[in-house]
Amino acid sequence: MQDRTGLVLAGAAARGAYEAGALSVLLPVLESRRQRPTVLVGTSAGALNAAFLASRADRAADAATKELLDLWLSIGRKEVFGLSLWSALDGVLNELGLGGRPQGIVDTSPLRETVDAAIGDWSQIRTNIDNGHLDALAVVTTSAATGRTVVFVEGGTPSRGHPLPEFDLKKGIEYAAPIGGMDVDHVLASAAIPILFPPIEIETGADTTDWFVDGGLRLNTPIKPAIELGVHRVAIVAADPATHAPPAHERPDRRPDTDDLLLHFLQAALADPLIEDMWTLAGVNTLLGGQAQPDGKRPIEYLFVGPSARGELGHRAAQVVNGLGLSEFWLLSRLLGHQGGQSEELLSYLLFDPEFFEEAADLGKHDAQDELDRVACDDREWRIDPIPV
Repeated sequence: MQDRTGLVLAGAAARGAYEAGALSVLLPVLESRRQRPTVLVGTSAGALNAAFLASRADRAADAATKELLDLWLSIGRKEVFGLSLWSALDGVLNELGLGGRPQGIVDTSPLRETVDAAIGDWSQIRTNIDNGHLDALAVVTTSAATGRTVVFVEGGTPSRGHPLPEFDLKKGIEYAAPIGGMDVDHVLASAAIPILFPPIEIETGADTTDWFVDGGLRLNTPIKPAIELGVHRVAIVAADPATHAPPAHERPDRRPDTDDLLLHFLQAALADPLIEDMWTLAGVNTLLGGQAQPDGKRPIEYLFVGPSARGELGHRAAQVVNGLGLSEFWLLSRLLGHQGGQSEELLSYLLFDPEFFEEAADLGKHDAQDELDRVACDDREWRIDPIPV
């Protein structure tokens, strides 16, 4: 069996443009080495990026990633969600159990149209698998009924007779084949931020459907599913650093605001598991001595592309908003408070603006090239050991 390269794309909301920029540098280099990823796994905005690349797996990497980057630079808030007093009120009533079908505070029908139009022919994903351009596409969601992670997989593992990984009891991950193939609902479910975006109903059996929400609630950086799908090396792209920030010597003397606490929640749900998983991956490689073992276990080589420090994307988001003048995003930044980096970081998740996308993509390009250069300095193409702090 030929070695498989995987690509893991973390959830990032508006920071998905950072991933697109990083991929425009990373994937052409991997393709030139004949190591282009054929197992694509994504959560939330990462699921959109993964699905897009899966539908273009038959094209050259530079052309596919340029098209993905152009997509991000062409959309704004109105292509993602709609805002109105009535839709917000209807969403709140539904969340309080006073309405009908479950829905979010904002209208995401524009996102459905944007994603559907961007992918075009969803059956091309299956065609690329059948033609050998792609091994698997996996989209991470969270079951609204059980709270477990459900990974929808088009394609499968190298082991015949077991096209999907078994249930992961330790991490609570279920694997399921999308009935009728991967489609827009699976991607929208992966990105359905609870309360803000509506949950998505997906067919799960002959006569059954279930509701799903954002996969980032439990598995924002899906490294484990990529490994279960049989990869031997994996490129990981995330919009957060893979290390914790150093301890702060100064403590704020003010009472924490809502944006402080919300940011800490986001970091606990999105960034902290990423750091833990990265150190676990490198730790297992170390235990294996960097060599394949007689029992078949082998180290997973990896590359990691992410900002070098927390706050870089937030700072760029704030600069963009300050240049926009009086706008809905300027008003949002005022509502988030005046705590500098805290509100800036939150803003970077919500700033669906082409100017911010361009800034984020440029940073992604820089960080991807930086990672390739750092690894090359050690006369390697991939990492095995932990990322230097």
